[in-house]
Amino acid sequence: MRIHYLFVLLFACTFVGCKGCNPNPPMPDDGMRHDTLTATYDLFCNPERGFHVFKDFHSPIPEQLSTGRVESYYKSGYTLVLTNYYLTDFRDTLIADSYLDVVRSNMQAIREGGCKCVLRFAYTSSENANPREAPVDLV
Repeated sequence: MRIHYLFVLLFACTFVGCKGCNPNPPMPDDGMRHDTLTATYDLFCNPERGFHVFKDFHSPIPEQLSTGRVESYYKSGYTLVLTNYYLTDFRDTLIADSYLDVVRSNMQAIREGGCKCVLRFAYTSSENANPREAPVDLV
């Protein structure tokens, strides 16, 4: 019997506590953007995590990505492109401007294609390569 009174008391407190509550309070005028989100059951790709495409780019002339190719990755459900740039030909010299131009172009294509990038550089893909790294002063 006491539990019955407890439920009645909790029920009454809930309505008394919410009396006058506005379910859609006005947004503050503080110069900041305030969004009201609505629930959805739509499927959409997570732009920060999830499935990714591996792309290896080898020196001296790496492959150049196109926006269309990256868009096709996105349409297939991939939101990340893991890029491995191998600088094998640049262990003893500065990285060529032409190589860096392709890296810049690829980054632009990834952005315009709707994906994000995990960017990695290495001097070799082989653990047996000797030397595996460039001298510290060149790096």
